[in-house]
Amino acid sequence: MTIAGLTFPEWVTLDLTLTPAFRLFQLYIYAVLLLGGGIIARYLVANRGDIYTGQAAALCLGAGAPPVASTALFLRILPPEWNPSHVAFGVTAVAFAVAIFRYRLLEVAPIGRKQLVEQLADPVVMLDDHQRVVDCNPAARRLVDAPAGWRGMPATEFFAPFPDPVDWFTTGEAGETTLAEAGTERTFTVDSVPIENRTDTQAGQLIRLHEITERKAREQQLRDQNEHLDEFASIVSHDLRSPLNVAKGRLKIAGWESDSEEIEDAQAALTRMESMIDDLLTMARTSQTIDATEPVGLAAAARTAWTYSDVDECTLQASVPENVKIAADRERLLQVFENLYGNAAEHNETPVTVRVGVLGDGELATDAGQRSGFYVADDGTGIDATDHDDVFESGYTAASGGTGFGLAIVQDIVAAHNWEITVTDSSDGGARFEITGVRPAADDEAQSESELAQD
Repeated sequence: MTIAGLTFPEWVTLDLTLTPAFRLFQLYIYAVLLLGGGIIARYLVANRGDIYTGQAAALCLGAGAPPVASTALFLRILPPEWNPSHVAFGVTAVAFAVAIFRYRLLEVAPIGRKQLVEQLADPVVMLDDHQRVVDCNPAARRLVDAPAGWRGMPATEFFAPFPDPVDWFTTGEAGETTLAEAGTERTFTVDSVPIENRTDTQAGQLIRLHEITERKAREQQLRDQNEHLDEFASIVSHDLRSPLNVAKGRLKIAGWESDSEEIEDAQAALTRMESMIDDLLTMARTSQTIDATEPVGLAAAARTAWTYSDVDECTLQASVPENVKIAADRERLLQVFENLYGNAAEHNETPVTVRVGVLGDGELATDAGQRSGFYVADDGTGIDATDHDDVFESGYTAASGGTGFGLAIVQDIVAAHNWEITVTDSSDGGARFEITGVRPAADDEAQSESELAQD
């Protein structure tokens, strides 16, 4: 063949006619592409909250290019001579490369999560629906000293070092368990969460253990301290009161025989000593930690404490709604009111009016941005601003007959409730004590129910 003066030898060209064999092969390619595209589409839907828009676009382009090109060829939109299949698969390769390397498809979500779990200090174990170990992090493997072939191991063997049956780990409820190691016990909380598939069918279990050994040790230490305080209170109550009562009795007899002023001074000193013993006993008991609280009506507590207090010729004005209840230890809350009432009566000339109210708009705030609590104020002479930080110290008093422990006891009780107390001037010129951080009873009831459920 000669074209434009150039002679070409014979050559062989491919027959691009679409034969039945090619059409069967094309159908096979369609099936593979649809299956692969379906897998990618399912991945995109399942991880739509974790992948970038660029990732999704690249995957869609890569998965869609071959079927579009094949469809155009199969329907004769494009002639066989223009077969774009190779170009389409080239587009797929480039798009997938962009998704994997440019947008880190295989790194951001799955690998990031895996690294997070791997670095957790808490042991994490994943079981399938047959209670076999699918995956676990290094902390879990170290905890049970898992063998090399731990993957696929039955949960009964994996958790064999624990004394509890494996069913307890997979109940979906939180609890505590212990593990003995080298003569020591380690305590863990166990959280078991079911893993559900897209049809809401349980496909496995995710178990997380959190070690609380140190917390348990601190709780035991606090219990021991409370026991020591109880012993101290018993010693003070018995060993000091007995000789004190004897001395008061002897002085009383001596007073019948003599009118000496020294005897009266000694009786006053013994009376003050008895008051100090009472306050020390109260401090020993009220400084203990509070294990549980209950809903306490604030208005009722304020009125009840007033009847217990030595506040002759004084008046109480409680402007607290009856429905206001706080989470507190009732007896210790009464002690707070009694000591604040007594402080107002002792440090001012009677009559004194004492007011009790709720901070804010008459309701305990649940928003952390607002102050929540109550106040006790009087219309006396007030407390000097330079003494506001000193009045809560043990032994500090401005009254001649005071022991200096009343407000220190109040601060101990407030701290035991995780509250805070401050002193300022009242609108009447007297002292105003504000106790903040007080929770409504509803919050405490919910917490108590949760603790009871765990127990």
